[in-house]
Amino acid sequence: EEMRRAAEAEVNLMHQLKDYYNIVQYYDFEFNDWQEDGSFGTDLLIRMDLLGNLSARMKKEGVTQPEIVKIGIDICTALEACAEHNIIHRDIKPDNIFSNGRQYLLGDFGISKIIENGMGTQTNKGTAHYAAPEQFGFRQSDVRTDVYGLGKTFLSLLNASENDDSQIST
Repeated sequence: EEMRRAAEAEVNLMHQLKDYYNIVQYYDFEFNDWQEDGSFGTDLLIRMDLLGNLSARMKKEGVTQPEIVKIGIDICTALEACAEHNIIHRDIKPDNIFSNGRQYLLGDFGISKIIENGMGTQTNKGTAHYAAPEQFGFRQSDVRTDVYGLGKTFLSLLNASENDDSQIST
């Protein structure tokens, strides 16, 4: 039941951002309860655009420096939309940046939070490699948390990782 509420909250949050072109669009959703061979569960079915993420693209073909600039512009536009709605994404990373071939879009708002009354949020959620220190130090996160995650994303795009020297193509 808690997972159902969390999934529904994410879809409702995405609905608030439906008019912004640099955010992945969710059109509608439904829960599908199932039972089979003594197992049971609930699947969340979301109707949305089918997009590839930046991580997969980096591994497959790399990303050029001009594309990195485009990613920065597009994702900063998405973060401006989030700020207008007092939303902190809290998980900016290549896995959550998508492309439709024309632009880059921010998606996966599963651990996002709405900031109420201008106050930050306290949590220890996020992907450790991209998360701002305050996300794991139990201090309040705010919009700077997403700026930090975007900076770490740029760092991973601009510098070949120790495990994969093919991330950047020129």
